[in-house]
Amino acid sequence: MIFNRFDAEAILKISLSRRQVQDKMVWMHCRNGKYTVKSGYHVARMLAGDTTGREESSEQRANHRVWNRLWQLCVPSKIKVFGWRACLNILPSKVNLVRWQILKEDRCGLCQRCPESVIHALWECSVAQDVWAGSTARIHKCGGVKEDFLQLFQFMMSKLSEEELEAFLVQ
Repeated sequence: MIFNRFDAEAILKISLSRRQVQDKMVWMHCRNGKYTVKSGYHVARMLAGDTTGREESSEQRANHRVWNRLWQLCVPSKIKVFGWRACLNILPSKVNLVRWQILKEDRCGLCQRCPESVIHALWECSVAQDVWAGSTARIHKCGGVKEDFLQLFQFMMSKLSEEELEAFLVQ
């Protein structure tokens, strides 16, 4: 038996089209009938009874603006993904590798002074600062101490033009 009794009865109640139309797959959870990962995710959450996260916090709305701005930049997709991963603090910095129990030591391999967090490796390290100082853009004059890369990127979004923000991500 392929189908249980209830499913078999439901299938037999489906009326067939009188027109000779080719069958097609339709995802009933989207108006256009096409499946998206986003719609699948929402259906999975609904089936699991997950009602958390339905209302956005002000922080989520602010991050939504960051992600929209990031994805709209005219840079290669791999640069956008790198920036997104840096903002989420999920790049394999030594601090993260220690937290994920892959390494035992988190000291920066370049300056040998500080723990190598994402923000340290990309912005705060003296070696990174030397690289930024060589930039022709005014990027190296921006900033100061930021808690994480997301905070730095939000600051850069508020101070830089679109082209300068793209240069910030590419350099």
